[in-house]
Amino acid sequence: MAVQFSKNAIESFCGEVLPLRLLCDAPTGGIRWRVEGDAVQLRSFSEEEELPFDTGVLLTLLHPGTAVVVAEADGAEYRCPVTVRERLHASPEDGMQYFVGDFHDHTTTEHDHERFAARTSGFAWEYIRQVKEENKLDFCVVSDHGSTINPRDFFRGFTDAEDEQPMELIVFPGCESEITAVEYDRYGVPHKNSGEIVTVNADNFANTYTWSEFYQRFEQSPNVICTLAHPQIIGYSVPGIWNFSLHKNNTPAFKRMLKMVEMGNGGDRASNMINEYTYSVALDSGFRVGTTCSSDSHGSVWGYDCFPGKTVIMAPEKSKEAFMDALLN
Repeated sequence: MAVQFSKNAIESFCGEVLPLRLLCDAPTGGIRWRVEGDAVQLRSFSEEEELPFDTGVLLTLLHPGTAVVVAEADGAEYRCPVTVRERLHASPEDGMQYFVGDFHDHTTTEHDHERFAARTSGFAWEYIRQVKEENKLDFCVVSDHGSTINPRDFFRGFTDAEDEQPMELIVFPGCESEITAVEYDRYGVPHKNSGEIVTVNADNFANTYTWSEFYQRFEQSPNVICTLAHPQIIGYSVPGIWNFSLHKNNTPAFKRMLKMVEMGNGGDRASNMINEYTYSVALDSGFRVGTTCSSDSHGSVWGYDCFPGKTVIMAPEKSKEAFMDALLN
């Protein structure tokens, strides 16, 4: 049985989240993963309740240093060395360039969880390839809804982006995580205190019913980047207006995570004029946030012309490292 890693060695910057796979036939005893060293965090999917698998893991590069990822299969041991360096930071003296992209997109129109889990096509590579071949966007986000996606397809977003390299397009695999929390006012009337949040640069995604559980899902993702999606949407998804209650939810955990508020959304343009209210509340509540404008396209048409609004990143160069530095700051 020919066995090898998807990468012989890894050298990258602090904060990145990367997939690593053991390419082989199914081993008789399964695969056991571990990390030697503390510069890298490993997330295995073998213990997942839904669609577990052990052939791949996600690695979060925590801090500068070295580590070794080890996979054991059928009595043999395979080792992949990892070198983590400090992320480059833009200087005020750097000449900045403007880059445009879409920070909220979906790889499928499917909203039924079981059909989504059983699908055999419509995976992330179709979206990536279409945007890549169009060659008009500088960056994009691969995501689907937290209520439909499963661990296997979440992981596949990372591997599909990796398999499409090399390319000029900067891809951020992630998920539109969902919080469905309800609170009651003094009259006993229920109100939504929740919504959808695009989450990237994390080894997890969320479909939760409390904010504390949402925060817990991302405790081990030190460089997660979150965007409030269509924060004042009025439509079929919920009875009324989604309300993130930022004046109440301005916790240290959420302030660490939230980096952007979506001002323009192609999926529900009627609500765009009131998204500015949430942006204002976020600033008043102490969040350090920028703004995005995204298509919210639900396959199979993606790319530059989906929605005239775009998200703009200012960075000294076109690279994932430079874009992450801009988004995190």
